[in-house]
Amino acid sequence: MPDLHLAGQDTKVSISTDNDEVESITDINSFDATFHIERTQEAYQGRPGVSHDEFAMGCSGNIAFNAKNPQVLDFVMKLYERAEARVNSFKVNIMSTFFFPDGSVRLLIFRDAAFGNIPISSQGKTSHVGFTLDWAIGGKPENITA
Repeated sequence: MPDLHLAGQDTKVSISTDNDEVESITDINSFDATFHIERTQEAYQGRPGVSHDEFAMGCSGNIAFNAKNPQVLDFVMKLYERAEARVNSFKVNIMSTFFFPDGSVRLLIFRDAAFGNIPISSQGKTSHVGFTLDWAIGGKPENITA
């Protein structure tokens, strides 16, 4: 029986600024996304037990990739300068495409991402220079069936 689980090779992640794909970021090693839901607990006098409530708190994650050309540094500097100016001069969208074994395709688009620290890592003479983007959005992503 074939394996019907989604594997990392069955996903594609791309980054765009103002709807133009950032061509310099293609060698993506890992992509993580977390849907943040805050659960609260309340107890009322006269009511047995507790009740729970949920609040959607946006999404966040990380994208780790290798540097293949100098344009990667240009993109990182552009993000830093955007934060430095405190003006959202351009929007960054993150799209993750999932290719399921049954042939169906789903896209999650995380629009207008904000970024935190951007570490640059060089582990040794023979390893690749790696970057990590720590991102977050305030709402939910678009879930598109392709």
